[in-house]
Amino acid sequence: MIAVLAFILLNVAIPVAQAATYTYANGVSTPEGQPRTSGLRSSVTGGSASVQLGIGSVAVVTYYDYPGYSQVGFASSDSGSTASMTHARHTNAHSKCYWSAHNVGGSAKLTCSVKS
Repeated sequence: MIAVLAFILLNVAIPVAQAATYTYANGVSTPEGQPRTSGLRSSVTGGSASVQLGIGSVAVVTYYDYPGYSQVGFASSDSGSTASMTHARHTNAHSKCYWSAHNVGGSAKLTCSVKS
């Protein structure tokens, strides 16, 4: 019995506790093309983005911004669905999201999160 509990703790409970999601935009009204950013994160393993809009697309990006700009992860999807990605762990990275509707303009409610 103790061995079974130890197995469950080591293989299920601890990995779940280590995985975290940080939502950096939660239904925030955002102009087309304006990125929302997570700020510097100690660890990034992916992210997701969605927008409440019937046209265009939404994207989420993992990147390093110094020195220089280096994109290390990208996902996009048609608006109305969620763009999501999972990738290898990147330390001291950033996440950003944005939506686009081919320069239609206006604002839409954007929700974005980063996984660590």
